[in-house]
Amino acid sequence: MNMTYQRLNSEKLLEILSLSDNATAIYTGADIVIQSANEAMLKFLGKDKSIIGMRFAEAVPELVGQPFIGQLQEVWSTGKTYSAYDTVAELMINGKLEKSYFDFKYRAIKNDNGEVYCILHTATDVTERFLNRISLKEIQIREQSLIEELAASNEELTTTNEELLAMNDKLSDSAEEQVHARKDLEKLTDTLQQAMNSAQLGIWSAELVTGKLTISELGKQIHGIADDKEISLEDAKKMIDPDFLDKIISTVRKAINSDHNFELEYIIFPADGSKSKWLKCTGKTYFNPQNKPAAISGIIRDITEQKQDELRKNDFIGMVSHELKTPLTSLKGYVQLLLSKSKKQEDSFAVNALSKVEIQVSKMTAMINGFLNLSRLESGKIHLQKQDFDIDVLIEEIIDDARITTINHIITLHPCEKLIVNADRDKIGQVISNLLSNAVKYSPKGRSIEVNCHLNNEMAEISIKDEGMGIKPQDVDKLFERYYRIENKHTEHISGFGIGLYLCSEIVVRHKGKIWVESQSGVGSTFYFNLPLSTA
Repeated sequence: MNMTYQRLNSEKLLEILSLSDNATAIYTGADIVIQSANEAMLKFLGKDKSIIGMRFAEAVPELVGQPFIGQLQEVWSTGKTYSAYDTVAELMINGKLEKSYFDFKYRAIKNDNGEVYCILHTATDVTERFLNRISLKEIQIREQSLIEELAASNEELTTTNEELLAMNDKLSDSAEEQVHARKDLEKLTDTLQQAMNSAQLGIWSAELVTGKLTISELGKQIHGIADDKEISLEDAKKMIDPDFLDKIISTVRKAINSDHNFELEYIIFPADGSKSKWLKCTGKTYFNPQNKPAAISGIIRDITEQKQDELRKNDFIGMVSHELKTPLTSLKGYVQLLLSKSKKQEDSFAVNALSKVEIQVSKMTAMINGFLNLSRLESGKIHLQKQDFDIDVLIEEIIDDARITTINHIITLHPCEKLIVNADRDKIGQVISNLLSNAVKYSPKGRSIEVNCHLNNEMAEISIKDEGMGIKPQDVDKLFERYYRIENKHTEHISGFGIGLYLCSEIVVRHKGKIWVESQSGVGSTFYFNLPLSTA
C-alpha cells in the first residue's frame, strides 16, 4: 500500500517537473532505458516523445562514440553521481549534426537499501555562455595586443621627436611616420570598440581625484544617458538602488586599497526614466607613477534578462514546493493516526512500517520546506521579524526538541551568560536546528555533540561541535554555496540537496553576522556563527 502511494506521488512530481523549462530526464537499467523526458530535454536531443521507452543508444544514435552513454552506465553500476560543465555534445538537430555545450548532472537515485533504481538527468544549454566566454577572452587578447601596440607606437613617437630635434632634414619623413602611427592607433581603437559592442559590453573609467566619469556609447545606452551628455561619478551613484550602495562603496574601496579586481551585481534606475535594470560590473584600479590610485576602469553588462530567468525559476520552485506541502501534511496526519492505532492494537509489523513511512514523509517535508525557503529568500520575499531575546533560552529550546528524536547521540549544552540579541527568533532557530541536525546526520551513533555559546568581540558566538567524518580542506570554501554537497562513500546514503547550509549562511549574513567552519577530516567539525548584541 505504502509503495503504491509513494509511486503515485513520484508520478505527480514528475508530471509537474515535465513542465519545467529546465531539461530533465529519467533513465533505468544498465541499458539506460528512457523512462521520462520533458519537452526541454527532448528539444536538446532534437527528438520527440517517441523515444520514451527506448534505450538511450537507440534513441540518440549520434551519441554512440561520445562519452555520455558510458558515463550513464558508470553511474548506474557504481551509484555515484556524475557532474560536468561546459561539455561539448554533437546532436542531430533538424537533420544536421550540430555542436552544443552543456552543464549536466547524472544523479543516481537510490531506494532505502541503497540500490540505484533510476538516474535523474538534468541539463542546461550553456552554448551562448561558453561562446561569450571565448569571445571575451579574444577581446582581452586583442586589448592586450592593443596596449602593447600602443606602447610600441609611443616608443616610436618618442624616437621620432628625438630625431626631429637632432636632424631637421628628416622633418617631413618623421611627420609622415606620425600620421601613419596615428591612423594605426585609430584603426586598432575602432576594432576594439566593435568587439565590445558585439559582446554587448560597455566600458567605463573614473578618475579618483576629479570624479570625472567616462562611459562608452553602449555604456551610456545601458544607463539611459544621451550620447552628447557627460555625467560625473556622483551622478552615476544616484542611479544605483540605495539597497546596494553601501556594498558597492565597500567593495570598490577594498579593491582600491588591495589592488584587486572587483565584480558586482546591482540594480540601477536609468536616467531616462525607463524600467530598472540589473547590471554586472567588473573593474580594476590603475596607479600613477607615484604608485597611488589614480583611476578605476572596467566593463558593464546588462543582466536583467538573466535575473528575470532566475526569478521565474524561483517562482516555479516556490509554486511546486507550496503545492506539494499540503498533501504531504495530510499524508503525515494519516500516517500518525494509523501509527497510533497500530500501537494500540500491538501490530508490530504495521508500527515498524508506518514509523519508516513517517520518517520518509518528514524528510520530504523538510526538503520541500528548504526549497520553499530558498525560493522566498532569492526572490526577496523573506523578511526579518527582529526582536530582543535571550539566545541561550532559544538554544535550550532547540536542543530539547532535538533530544526527543535523537536517541543515538549525546547532545551536551554548555550554558552561556545571558546574551540578548536583536534578531528574527524563528529564523535563528532554523539555523541552530539545521546545524544540529547536520551534526547528528554526519556523526556515527553514540558520539557526542557539544553546543557552546559565549561573548566574543561584542558578538554572541554559537558553536556546534561533532565527532563525525570531518570535511576536507578543498570542500570547506564551497560548503555554504547553494546546492553544494560533499560526495563520498560516507554521504551517498544521506538525503539532501545542499541548500540547508546555504540558507543558514544567508540568514546569518542578513543579520550582519558571520558563519564559518573549522574541521579536520576523519576527526570532526565545529560550525560557528555570531550575531550582534541588542543595543537596547
